[in-house]
Amino acid sequence: EQQRRGHEREQSEGEGESEEEEEEDDDELLTNASAYEEEEEESVHGREVLFEVQAVGTFVAEEEGDLSFKEREILRVLESSRDDDWLLAENALGERGVVPGNFVQRLQPSAGPSGTASPMGNSVTPRRGRDLWTKLRANVKQTTLADVLSALGAIPSGFRDSTLAKLLQESAAYHTSTWAYPRPSPTGMAFRDLRWNHAKEQLQPNSVKITRWFKIIAARMIPLPGNGIQVLSRHVRVAIFNKNKILTNIHTVRALWNPQEERSWKFAQKSQTAGNSLYHRVCVAKLDSNDPNVELLFELGITFKREKTGETGELSCGWASLPLIGHAGNPAPNRTFELKVHGGTPFESGVEVNSASNLRASGSFLPSILRTNHTPRLYVQLLTPTRTERASYALLPSAIVTSSLYVQPIACFRQLVGAAFLQGRLGLQLPSYVNKPALSVFSKAIDQPDLMDSTLTLWNERMKAARRTEKQSLRYSSEQLEAVLLQHTYPLLHCHALPPPRWADEKKEQERFAVIAEFSKRPYLSGLLATDTNQTALNTTEQIFSIYP
Repeated sequence: EQQRRGHEREQSEGEGESEEEEEEDDDELLTNASAYEEEEEESVHGREVLFEVQAVGTFVAEEEGDLSFKEREILRVLESSRDDDWLLAENALGERGVVPGNFVQRLQPSAGPSGTASPMGNSVTPRRGRDLWTKLRANVKQTTLADVLSALGAIPSGFRDSTLAKLLQESAAYHTSTWAYPRPSPTGMAFRDLRWNHAKEQLQPNSVKITRWFKIIAARMIPLPGNGIQVLSRHVRVAIFNKNKILTNIHTVRALWNPQEERSWKFAQKSQTAGNSLYHRVCVAKLDSNDPNVELLFELGITFKREKTGETGELSCGWASLPLIGHAGNPAPNRTFELKVHGGTPFESGVEVNSASNLRASGSFLPSILRTNHTPRLYVQLLTPTRTERASYALLPSAIVTSSLYVQPIACFRQLVGAAFLQGRLGLQLPSYVNKPALSVFSKAIDQPDLMDSTLTLWNERMKAARRTEKQSLRYSSEQLEAVLLQHTYPLLHCHALPPPRWADEKKEQERFAVIAEFSKRPYLSGLLATDTNQTALNTTEQIFSIYP
């Protein structure tokens, strides 16, 4: 019994010692953690102030880790990325967070013995810019190029990144070639927007709710970008819009610009656009809809280059809209409209193009006149087409916006599609594809204006030599277009000397124009087989045209 009690006594003493040891270990961990936190706090609060900045605009925190600030507020910068794109800063209340570098302006260091900003505590070795950049990108929403330029004062406040240009770059669904395609019906035995006369073996007109011809005349009082911004192209992108989404393809018309009238854009007349459909200002719009919110959307844009960095991009200088259906449900009248150009994007409201240039509201008559004269405006005229134009217009797809120069070629393209898929196949299932390389070539050429212009030039020469009855025949016109596409456009697409298209690149555009002009002078077969002309390899899949683009 004495041994058992002695053994229990020793065991209880051992457990007590182990509990005391565990308590000592926990105390040591807490002490170390406390010391670690104090050390971390000292390292944070002891960071060196690299420099001070002043806010040039108001920034509202959007995510955790951001630091909100107001315009003209002074901030102390503790860390920065290599290019000062993002900064870790502290305000006067001691609040810390990440701020975008394009919203602040660096202040000159205060005078002192060393001529630098005074440190807040013990200096620490700053982390590498790459490490800081990785952390900041994870916690901060990236700003757009328009935000950067606007904060720097390089562009007016109402300029934005181009909405329509972004859609064109991201998806082929807004290209003209996509909307020129006939769309198969759910049964797969016909086309939804292509009516075919099996007796005459010819395309039939299709009527829709909205059919308008319009002409872009001019734009006035469009603000200029600041110094260091080189404008490569001024243009208007057009689409049908219902205040919520784009309903058609996006068509582009390039503007003319005169340095003596730097705030005015003009659009070329017919005599000035010979052989260059990109500048052709007369367009057509078609849509089968009764929606009262349907309107023509015009986005005025510029393609630019930053002279300091060489960076290129596209900005929207504002947008305007023209309702196609009046308040009483009637079509808009045929006349010239003066449209106000709004700032921001089509999905914003109440944004001015250049708020800094707006005069303050006043009851006086003179300031109101001055405000009107300084308001950016776009002039558009709705036209009445001729009988011949209306006949060609009726052969277009049920929804499209395009140049009036492309109306007849698109109609011929649809005639070729109908003949390939529907001729002799009454009541049969549509094939998924046909062996028609001319159709595939047209789908590529219509998205390249210079290539389309050379095709139309040769096609028009053939049509001028035709008899009067042949000119009136859609089948004959389509056959001539098919011949030009096969003999000229198809080998030209495979010409190794032809650079790929590049928007608003003057050098590339001139190179393409020279190659196309030289190729057009040669007979068709000799241009393909000439020893001084290299051709890319022909692909057998290009011989196939599918109704499912």
